[in-house]
Order: sequence, then C-alpha cells, then structure tokens
Amino acid sequence: MKKQQKLNTQRLHLTRIEGVKRYIQAHIDEPLNMLELTDVACFSMFHFQRLFALYTGFGVAKYVLFLRLKKACWQLAFRQHMSMIDIALSCGFNDQHSFSRAFKRESGLSPLTYRKRYFGQRAQPHETVGESMQPTDTLTTFLNLDLKHRLSVNDSKPHHNGQVKLVDFPFTAIAFLAHRGCPTTVLHTVSRFIQWRRENGPSAKISKTFNILYDDPNSVAPETYRFDVGASIVSTVKFNQYDVQQGEIEGGRCAVLRHIGNNSKLGDSIGYLYRDWLCKANVVLRNAPLFIERVQDFPDVTEENSIIDIYLPIA
Repeated sequence: MKKQQKLNTQRLHLTRIEGVKRYIQAHIDEPLNMLELTDVACFSMFHFQRLFALYTGFGVAKYVLFLRLKKACWQLAFRQHMSMIDIALSCGFNDQHSFSRAFKRESGLSPLTYRKRYFGQRAQPHETVGESMQPTDTLTTFLNLDLKHRLSVNDSKPHHNGQVKLVDFPFTAIAFLAHRGCPTTVLHTVSRFIQWRRENGPSAKISKTFNILYDDPNSVAPETYRFDVGASIVSTVKFNQYDVQQGEIEGGRCAVLRHIGNNSKLGDSIGYLYRDWLCKANVVLRNAPLFIERVQDFPDVTEENSIIDIYLPIA
C-alpha cells in the first residue's frame, strides 16, 4: 500500500512538472518568472524549485536558458535569413547583447562564430569528425537537449498512439542532398539543403520535406552511414553549388505511423513499427528504404508539437 501511494504521488508530481515544461516551451519567447511557474505547477514556492530539479535534473533557470539556447542553435543553423536580434527576441532574450553574452558563456563561442563555423561553411575533404567541424560538448547538449526525468515514472511513454495506417504512397519527384558519413554531422548537410531551398525553392510551405533513412545510425559504422534530406518538386533541379540532385521516392504501399514530439524519440517509434506492429501485421517488406515526412518541425513549432510521419514500404 505504501509503495502504491508513493508511486501515485510521484505520478502526480511528474504530471505537474510536465505541465510546467509544456508551459515553458509554449512561452519560451516571453518573460518567465518563478511565481508564474509555481502557479502552473500548483506547488508552493518553497518546494517547486526542488521538485523541478528532482524530476528534470536541472534548476528552473538553467532549464529555461538551455531551451532558449537550443532554439537559438537551430535558428542560427537552419534559419540563416534571421538576424541576430530577431533570434534573440524569438528566444526570450531582452536584446542581442544579453543573448550573445549567454550564448558565449555557455558555449565558448559567439552566435555569429557558431553560425559561420558549423553551418555557414562546407566541411573540407581533409576535415574529419572530432576536428574543426565538430560542435563543442555544450552545443551538442543544446542541439540534442532531451531532459529526462531522474525517476523512472512514465519515462517510457510513447510518442505515438500505436495507430498504423496502410496507404498507397504516390510516386514523388524530389530534390535531395545525400549525406554519407558520420551521423553527428548530418545537421551540416540539412543546413546546406535548407540554404539551397531558400535560394532555389520550392518553399517548405508548398512542398513536402522528406528524410530517407537508409541505415540505423546505431547499427552501422559511422563512415558508412547514409541519409538523404529532400523536398518534393514539380520542376527540374539545375546544377548547383550545394550538390543537390534530382531523385524520386517510388510509389507503393506503405505502413504509416505518426510520431509526435521530440526527435530523439523517433527511433522508439520506428522500433515500434518493426518490433511490434510488423510481427502482427502479416505483411511483407518491400525492397525500399524507410522514409519520413516532416509535417511540422522544430523550431517553427515547439518540440512537443512536432509531427513526423514514418513510412515503412510494404508489398
């Protein structure tokens, strides 16, 4: 009985902390104060900070700062048309100076240096993983921030509802940029493709965004990892400095599972398709790679509201 009571209390606390985290993400571009957050959590000021740190591993102020810096990292990398002041304000900083100061304090780099060093230039052939194109540990933390609860209650909550649909996916012409090599440098390839897309179209507002997932990054040697980032097109891809090419996603029957939320949990949703659904479905896999469509993506929406459709080709 006492064990069950303890578990129920933990679940209650966790639910409240989750509510606070969602509130912070939804208002990350606004001033946030402790009294406001304690009201959301329904905890007293005396206990809220300790409980928040217990369940997330971070103090409230550090959690807010890291979420703001993570959003800033993605905007610096993938929204290169945005000015520093626009990024600062959209991430909840009062001005460009306070943003730059916080970014450099946590990462050792100015925002401009980060943008130029890691995403503004293409890696040269002599550069290898671990050298000048590799983000610092702190910046990697921002980019992959997935704050887990220290207690195990509800840690395994899926980011999908288990509902798999069978669809006939149409033949789709795409523009794509191939990534070959270490998975940790995929973001450089994505940034380069986004830059091509901004200059040449098609806009993400009228074109679908796809990733072709040839390999499981945990199952292949880093140097052999294959990944394509692409977008649906209606015209021919012209020769360009970004190495973007014209290709296709072949039409055919697919099983589709919708993943909602953090990218870091995408592998769990893919695993559900292969491990759980496929064993019961009595279908045969086609000789075609897994691919995903990014329906809504961070930082245009909060991570919690990100939507990714996973397509598993079947016969």
